[in-house]
Amino acid sequence: MTKSAQVLQAYPFSSQFETMPLSQPGEIRLSADELALLLQQNQQTTAELVRNEILQQTADQLDTVSKSLQASMADIVRLAAYLEKAGLDEIDRQQALDTVRNLASTLLRGQGELFPET
Repeated sequence: MTKSAQVLQAYPFSSQFETMPLSQPGEIRLSADELALLLQQNQQTTAELVRNEILQQTADQLDTVSKSLQASMADIVRLAAYLEKAGLDEIDRQQALDTVRNLASTLLRGQGELFPET
């Protein structure tokens, strides 16, 4: 008995031994596992973007506060220099300088309270 040759067609192989339907042009097909992985990656990327934005806002806020603190301390130093040159008696001059030193000390100690926890 002789058989004639027939045309062979390629079989789309998959590990689940099921045929994958051909998608239309421009159509994307994802399995449930692939979709879950894609969603997880999207969540991670979004969380990183939000975290980076919050860190940048905090850094900007710290920079602004630091510049303000530097300006305040420079003003205190100038005030102390003026008081040393001012025509005050020694007791008044010493009280004024002590007040300036206390103000500077309070300002520096208060840095830790600039960002209270909410």
